Amino acid sequence: MNSIYSSILVAVDGTKEAMLALQRALEMAKENDSKLIISHVIDYSAFPKKQQEDPAFMKLAERHGNVLLGICEREARSAGLKDVETTLNFGSPVVKISKERSLEFGSDLVIVGKESNEKYVRVSESIARHCSCDVLIVQED
Repeated sequence: MNSIYSSILVAVDGTKEAMLALQRALEMAKENDSKLIISHVIDYSAFPKKQQEDPAFMKLAERHGNVLLGICEREARSAGLKDVETTLNFGSPVVKISKERSLEFGSDLVIVGKESNEKYVRVSESIARHCSCDVLIVQED
């Protein structure tokens, strides 16, 4: 079978929507025999200024992100995927996913969950707008 997508990047943040995106990414990576990159971005702007400046708090956020990535990677490997990589970054999810990680990994598909909180809906839409490859926005049934 010729692979439509050879490198799939999925953004995860622990929300129900992101976990649905992960499930879709697992299915598509398996169908296409693709490399799967699981990415978590810690968005500074999501935290109050006091927490942004607290190294202990940011270390805790990083630890939480690494735990999340570990869970997602185990799920991918349990699904039978062999070529799986994880990446954790600090910054804007839009910039990190659409302009940096997708290019760094040569991804030809980015998968994100559609946010249920209207305040954050712009993130998935912005990723789709700024990405140079195909983007799939997964929504709940």
